[in-house]
Amino acid sequence: MDRLLYKTQKGDVVQRMVDKWSKVLDVFSYYRDGPKGRDQDGVVRTSCLDSLDRTNAFQCRVGWKVFMMQMAENGADLPRIVAEHSINEGFKSLWMNNGNALSIQYSGTGNLT
Repeated sequence: MDRLLYKTQKGDVVQRMVDKWSKVLDVFSYYRDGPKGRDQDGVVRTSCLDSLDRTNAFQCRVGWKVFMMQMAENGADLPRIVAEHSINEGFKSLWMNNGNALSIQYSGTGNLT
């Protein structure tokens, strides 16, 4: 997640936004099938007026927070998960592949980076 840091003199701007929206994310929750099933009660839609990259960074952090919520609910050892390089890299890869698929869908070309 280190590539997605937007630091200023006041700290990490994107993380401050995620922290501010944390309670909303808890209320929105996420869909879960099965005996402990639940419905998702909201959607986070963002649009940073001056930076598509910052919009993506915020959405990625929201995705990571929801992933951590899911792991915690399933009894995972969160400090170990966060420290494990392969999980972080897997999440980044999943996020990048999804963005590439969306780019192809909307523009006909993949991500150019």
